[in-house]
Amino acid sequence: MAKYHTSKGVSTLTCKSCTSKEEIARQSAVPSSSTSSTSNDTLHECSACLKSLPASSFKRNQLNNKGPGKQRCIQCVSSALAEEEDAAAKKASSAASAGPLRGGTKGDKLREACKDVAAEAELVTGLKPMVLGRGRGKWRRGGGRGGGRGRGGGRGRGRGGGVGGGLSSSLTVLCCAFAVLLAFAEPARAIPPTPEGEPQPSAWDVYPPDIAGTFKVKLNPFSYLASNPTFDLRYFGYSKFASPPPPGGPPTPVFLYCGNEGPIESFYNASGGIFNLAHTHNAVVLFVEHRYYGSSLPFGPASFSPANLQHLTIPAALSDYASFISSLPSLLPPPLNPAPSATILFGGSYGGMLSAWHRYSYPHLSAGSISSGAPIDFYPNTGVQQRFYDAFVSTYDSASPGCGSHLSDSILSLRPLATPSDLMSGGLLPCGGSRPQSTAAFWSYLLGAISTMACVDYPYPTGFIADLPGNPVRGACEGAVREGMGIRGLIEVANMYVNATGGLECWDLGAELVGGGRGAAGGDLGVESWNYQA
Repeated sequence: MAKYHTSKGVSTLTCKSCTSKEEIARQSAVPSSSTSSTSNDTLHECSACLKSLPASSFKRNQLNNKGPGKQRCIQCVSSALAEEEDAAAKKASSAASAGPLRGGTKGDKLREACKDVAAEAELVTGLKPMVLGRGRGKWRRGGGRGGGRGRGGGRGRGRGGGVGGGLSSSLTVLCCAFAVLLAFAEPARAIPPTPEGEPQPSAWDVYPPDIAGTFKVKLNPFSYLASNPTFDLRYFGYSKFASPPPPGGPPTPVFLYCGNEGPIESFYNASGGIFNLAHTHNAVVLFVEHRYYGSSLPFGPASFSPANLQHLTIPAALSDYASFISSLPSLLPPPLNPAPSATILFGGSYGGMLSAWHRYSYPHLSAGSISSGAPIDFYPNTGVQQRFYDAFVSTYDSASPGCGSHLSDSILSLRPLATPSDLMSGGLLPCGGSRPQSTAAFWSYLLGAISTMACVDYPYPTGFIADLPGNPVRGACEGAVREGMGIRGLIEVANMYVNATGGLECWDLGAELVGGGRGAAGGDLGVESWNYQA
């Protein structure tokens, strides 16, 4: 027992041992022989150094909360804290010497991956990483238990700043989420890499679906009228990586791709990375088709009339995926045991936007979302468009020094001055043979072609959006150098994307409009549906 001073006067500090002695004395009606002078000299044993010390050698929480056999003196507590900090410093030094993503704890790998991806995202998009939420308490001993989101790097006092403080820029967060799984994945790949320039094996060929079916959804998921019709959504999946969970064990992980603007087979075929991750995590892979795309048409060929397109909305698509996830236990074959709590959403581009928005709208139906190239903050008059423009110009400069800059300068100088006659003399062959009435459709078509080619500039041949050779941007720049950076050179660049196979006889400028015909080059996704949405 000891006395200490507070704002209200002098109070008495009593440990558990002293309290129990006083209680026994009171119950026995025996006056305590202790006095305040002797109470101050009561000794307490330290559980670490085993010394008997006065109460002044202990912190209050040690005497009040720990009690005999657990309490440690101030000196022992300080020594233990110093040893832990030294051990943490040595461990961090060892992880740094081992190189990023190879040494250290999973938390170290996570922070290193987030740092690299955030730097790359900032370079391309201009979005700076920001602190999402620091939580409460001090940043000590490994950063706390993660106030904000996720867990910190250790078990420090208070509640620290989560995973590196968090990142609030939407694109940076989504890229970091992808880095998380890459950091925790095993180094072995399910699909071995192939040399540059050689065709990559398609996921459809390597992992042919062993799950296929349709799932009924309501035409208007927010209407409760009895006359609300239903239609079928298609889905495909692959389950050979998954193993049946043990009795009472955790559910089978599900990696679910939110289909976007095209037949779901295209995204299944072009998303080998998901299968690599599923191989590591023993997960089932599922791809669900978006309404009004592929074969998931509520009115068949008549789905694209103005009256029928009213049911093509993002909230309706998100509701379709929510219904699908809720029905997973009945859709997947036994003995798998899927559950929303073990479902991770995936998506790229528009599909990535859907997977992110689904987490906002239906957070109880998934454990997380991994989105690639998802421009969820791409709104007019916000300056984001310019950052995207700068990013695809940079892709051309990387492929051939100066190509992107010259391309951009040509567009800026020619766009306000070129006439329809200039376009025709420069080599434009519009479908129908007639000269375009204005140049607006041409520039929209041209910019769409050259910016999309930057997004699919793979070092090997692809047929995802269009049939392209390996390194198409490099080839386009070589063609522009031959023709010069006038109208003819710009058309040469765009032709690498829309007509790499040489099978396109004309440019269908009307394909950018709702109701326009599909291009003759093939490879188009859901043109009518997408132009209505976009």
